[in-house]
Amino acid sequence: MKDLKDFDVMELIIPQLTDRAGRFYIDDEEYLQSFEKQEQAFSEISELLTKEQETAFSQYVERVNATTEIIERLVYIQSMKDMFSVICKIC
Repeated sequence: MKDLKDFDVMELIIPQLTDRAGRFYIDDEEYLQSFEKQEQAFSEISELLTKEQETAFSQYVERVNATTEIIERLVYIQSMKDMFSVICKIC
C-alpha cells in the first residue's frame, strides 16, 4: 500500500474541505454569541488604552488570530488524512 503522501487525491480534496470548514460555524449560535462577547471585550479593553497601546494590542490580537487559524487548518488537514488512512485500510 502506498504512503498517504503519495496520494494526489489528498492534494485535491484538502483545499475543498478546508474551504468548506470555515463556512459551517458562521451560522452557529454558540459561535456567534462567543464572537459577540469577544468583540465586546476587545472594545472595553481598547477604551482603556492609549492610541499607541490600542494599535499594539490590535496587532497582537491579529497575530494570535492568524496563528489560531493556522493551527485549526493543520489539525483539520491531519484529521482528514487520518480519516482517509482509515478508509484506505478498511477497503
